[in-house]
Parts: sequence; structure tokens; C-alpha cells
Amino acid sequence: MGIMLIMGLQNLVKIYKTIYVYHEGSVGIGVVIRDHEGSVIAAMSKHLQLPLGPLEAEAKAMDEAVLFAWDMGVGDVTFEGDSCIVSHALSGLASPPSTVPNIISNTHHKLQEFRSLQITHVKVKR
Repeated sequence: MGIMLIMGLQNLVKIYKTIYVYHEGSVGIGVVIRDHEGSVIAAMSKHLQLPLGPLEAEAKAMDEAVLFAWDMGVGDVTFEGDSCIVSHALSGLASPPSTVPNIISNTHHKLQEFRSLQITHVKVKR
């Protein structure tokens, strides 16, 4: 499970992403966008019939969250994720592991469409 934060230059927007990896070869992804006051302004959930492990699910969840943020019109963003591997791969600080290069490449391509962008890693207390 992870938290991602998006901050717009004009409005603070938080995007919380959650993943669930099911044993039957599927993944659940949830994203909630909150404004600077904490009010929900948009939400999305998907159940994907994909046999993904935890790292692949984190990468796919980030990809889905980036697409959702773009669809909601967020342009100036800071993404904070709890997966150091995914955050570093998207920031260009490390090569993606052999299990996720296609997902990372697809997400990186989408990230180029934002006006301004920052990606950081944060530790999430569990």
C-alpha cells in the first residue's frame, strides 16, 4: 500500500493510491484525489486481471495514478511514492528492474505531458 502526493502550483491536491495484490492473479488499485482542505474531489478504483507481484503492482498503480491525475487536469505536480525502486526508476536515478521496464517506460512517457514535475520517495509508516 502506498501514498502519493500531488501538489499543484495553484491548488494543493493529494492523491492517495492503494494497491491490493490478490492471490488469484489480480490487482486492485484505488486512487482518491483530495483538495487542499482534504475534501474528496475525485476517486477511481480498478480491478485488473493481471498476475502482478508487489513491485509490478506498485509500478502499475503509479501508472494508473499518473493517468488519472492527467485526466483530472492536474498540470504542475510532485509525486511522492513509497516504493523507492519505482520512484528512482521514474526519476532516472536508477534503471528499472527487469520485471517492470515496460510499465516504467509507459509511465515516464505520460509524465512528460505535465507542465512541471518532481518525483520523490517518502517512507510510509505501516
